[in-house]
Amino acid sequence: MAAAAERVRTARKPIIIAGGGVRYAEAEASLAALSNACGIPVVESFAGRGAGREASLNAGGIGFIGSPAANELATEADLVLAVGTRLSDTLTGSHTLFQNPDVSFVALNLAERDLCKMGALALRADARAGLEGLAAALEGHTAPAEWRDRADRAIVRHVARVGEIVGTENPRMTGYEAVAEIKDAARREDRVVFSSSTAIGQAHSIWDSRSDATVDMEYGFSCMGYEIPAALGAAMAGTVKGRILALIGDGTFLMGNTTEIVTAIQEGLAFTIVVVVNRGWQCIRGHQLGSYGEEFGTQFRRREGNARNLTGETLAIDYVANARSLGADGVDVHSRAELRTALERARRSDRPFLIAAHVEDAPLPIESGAWWEFGIPQADAPEGLRETRAAFEAAAAKHRWFV
Repeated sequence: MAAAAERVRTARKPIIIAGGGVRYAEAEASLAALSNACGIPVVESFAGRGAGREASLNAGGIGFIGSPAANELATEADLVLAVGTRLSDTLTGSHTLFQNPDVSFVALNLAERDLCKMGALALRADARAGLEGLAAALEGHTAPAEWRDRADRAIVRHVARVGEIVGTENPRMTGYEAVAEIKDAARREDRVVFSSSTAIGQAHSIWDSRSDATVDMEYGFSCMGYEIPAALGAAMAGTVKGRILALIGDGTFLMGNTTEIVTAIQEGLAFTIVVVVNRGWQCIRGHQLGSYGEEFGTQFRRREGNARNLTGETLAIDYVANARSLGADGVDVHSRAELRTALERARRSDRPFLIAAHVEDAPLPIESGAWWEFGIPQADAPEGLRETRAAFEAAAAKHRWFV
């Protein structure tokens, strides 16, 4: 503990990464107490989203689809206190994010495997006990004022940018606008469940843990199909005071997420399901196009002749009819105004309520500032692949290994 506290005291640019272990240990208050007393910015992993709710210098989600504010601070940090996190490749930018030449790590964790990552000084302890011990050892210490001001400016700039983007409506509702509407409609006592899909990346970037509803982001193995079962589990536990809402992509929904709707009706439980209808597995399609230049099998379209890609007419899939056939309520929406109305209607429902939000697939116009190593073939075809590989190698040159 003394060695860890000494590293924090001598650091000029410290940050805390809050992982899922903070939430499992119910250490949110302890995290906020340490962060606020010492002026250390907090960034959150997927599993740790909401852990730093009461930390005033909370820069949001870290990683390749996170907040640019969080990633800016991580890039510059000279001391990283990783609390209850696995430090996965999506978080570390495949070992390219932490670029300060003097950066060092302190890992506070119960999992022995995660204590040694990034060459960290190991502090094996429960997250709450460890944070409280550090707070006691650091009593009276405050991070440099210029670093606290740097963090505050980055956070303010990002929040303003998010407000600017989601405050401007597109002619056709986009996926990130649907996420923004859910964010604004959800109350602090609500619980919003995300998992795999494009939407989780958009939420990881724009969700403000300090003011927005609690989120449950399962991204450990990009678990498609977690959303509705998790909503059902939360409803059965009875610990959520507000409304439970699951956001799920249409591709994941079609992989089999109806049993829990029937179970909820059996048990008299209610929650909201928002199916983002973008007519395919768009996240996977984006990775295909980005890594190889072509997509295959990710669009809900008819195949025309011998075409490799699915370019025919879009399949007509009625998600609301499916939900109603199981006894749930539901409605289709095509605009932000319709989505707002539907979310309020769903809140009053006494059974599962499915909203099919038809959106235009469009990227969130915010760059995270972090990279993720997604393999690119060493080949000349299709056209442009050589340039894609060159860009990959340039980014991979930033790899750092900590021992």
